[in-house]
Amino acid sequence: MKISEAFPSNYLKATDLAGRTVQVAIDRVEIRDVGDSEHKPVIFFRDKQKGLVLNRINAGVIAGVYGEETDGWCGQSVELYPSTTEFHGRMVDCLRVRITEAMRSEWERSRSTPESAAEADIPF
Repeated sequence: MKISEAFPSNYLKATDLAGRTVQVAIDRVEIRDVGDSEHKPVIFFRDKQKGLVLNRINAGVIAGVYGEETDGWCGQSVELYPSTTEFHGRMVDCLRVRITEAMRSEWERSRSTPESAAEADIPF
């Protein structure tokens, strides 16, 4: 038995990816108590059980492309990949998020639809 199986988590960890990169579609973002009374945004993905607790780096990557409003992230694609980071002076496994050029292009195409005539008449 793997010791990680004895202590299952509701949230994604780097080991869940088993070294792979995975493309997923965002379903929703919720603020959750993730332990020690700490509330953080958790991003959930379509057809997946576990959510990813967002840190500033991953949240910034997503917001940098899809905008600050998390409601606008729903339905958008991201890639999850395992990496490492320094934590309390030692290197640890982590999950990172990236948005490929293809994902960015698809999002930009979806945003470039013409305005309706009613919106075009607004003087500001």
